[in-house]
Amino acid sequence: MSRTVDLFLDSDQPLELVASELSELAGAPLSASPDRSRFVLKYKDVTAYLAEHDFVDDDDLPLSEFPYVLSAQVRGAGEIDRSPEAQCLRELNARWQRGTGMPSLLVIDLERPDASWLGPDGLGPDGLGPDGLGPDGLGPDEPAVGGELAP
Repeated sequence: MSRTVDLFLDSDQPLELVASELSELAGAPLSASPDRSRFVLKYKDVTAYLAEHDFVDDDDLPLSEFPYVLSAQVRGAGEIDRSPEAQCLRELNARWQRGTGMPSLLVIDLERPDASWLGPDGLGPDGLGPDGLGPDGLGPDEPAVGGELAP
């Protein structure tokens, strides 16, 4: 099971405007996937994905109150709360709250649904595996070597 750090964001704006605002706060561009259903942020040494989510409330975590999530898969071993991904999303959390005045919720190591949602090819309905990568091992916004992203 992959380990992630998730920053749930509240906003009444559409995803594209949330991505634009987050880009300004981070000082780094967010690139849209071809279908514009999610955006990728490369910030410092961390890659995170911004999208709408369908998480339900989890015990005392009111996830349904936050329409968007910025998720980073933790690479490497060690304590997840000391990972570069956790440090990065903590910083972005503070910037989001200061810059927008909107609530956010940082969740470290949220349990993901089990693999039963995967199809026979090991991919979910979005064409990605549980690690957020496609069958070629690349994220949706990463071109193959020598390739280009679709406009």
